[in-house]
Amino acid sequence: MSEVIEDDSIDMNKLNQVLKSLNQYTEYDILAREVLGKDIVVFEDKVAFSVELSTSIARNALKKLFHSNKELDNFEVCRLSTILLLFFPDVNSAWNRRRHLILTGFLQPKDELIFSSLILGKFPKCFSAFCYRRFIITRCGLCLEDIVQKEVEVCDKTARLYSNNYYSWTHRIWFVQLYCKSSAKKSELLTTEFSISKKYVEYHISDYSGLQYRQFLLSLMNECLKEELYFTDSLIRIYSEHESLWYHKRYVLNQILKGRNNLERKDLIENEKLFIDDLKKRL
Repeated sequence: MSEVIEDDSIDMNKLNQVLKSLNQYTEYDILAREVLGKDIVVFEDKVAFSVELSTSIARNALKKLFHSNKELDNFEVCRLSTILLLFFPDVNSAWNRRRHLILTGFLQPKDELIFSSLILGKFPKCFSAFCYRRFIITRCGLCLEDIVQKEVEVCDKTARLYSNNYYSWTHRIWFVQLYCKSSAKKSELLTTEFSISKKYVEYHISDYSGLQYRQFLLSLMNECLKEELYFTDSLIRIYSEHESLWYHKRYVLNQILKGRNNLERKDLIENEKLFIDDLKKRL
């Protein structure tokens, strides 16, 4: 069932109503008031704010949070930082205020993971939000096996929202490394990630960040190098003009050649010559 929040002016009571239930929303957007017709519109589990409203309240929040002599209580710090980060998520000082609230027990780590994932859904390249998630995961003693699925989902979503999303893939590498150090289910996660990233690469050929992630996985799964070479060759036969695939193939070949004797190297080189010759005939 949909609900429209009337907001002819900046009604802080109604805004606070939305902010209070913010973690119930899966997505938010910022649109012109002439598009929305109102300053705040809620539909099912999604909420939209007008540009005019967001600019006004974010500026006010910034002023109160960092340029006021008035001492703020934890509730007000949380409220103001929420408003500010929803619309300007790269303000590191606001994230730091929330870090302090976590350490004092005012904010709950799992709630903050939800909050930061909401922001990343709107700003998928927000480095500060990814850093905040790392802080929560490393400092708050969360069980990695309890959050692994959600963390992978956040990385997958942000990668799809913004191609070649370096921050998303870097965070994914960081989390997988951390997980592999402490979990007995290391091989299970690596196998799953290898399969998921394969599907991603098939549909995002030009996204070299996705290929670099596979290179990271291959560094932990040497037994999959030959399989990866066959997979890369199959893509090159279809998308031979994509430079990213050739760079990836070069990486895979170099890894395979390591530790091989001269005869094995010679055989591999001959196979590559045959591959190139066959490819030329297809073009």
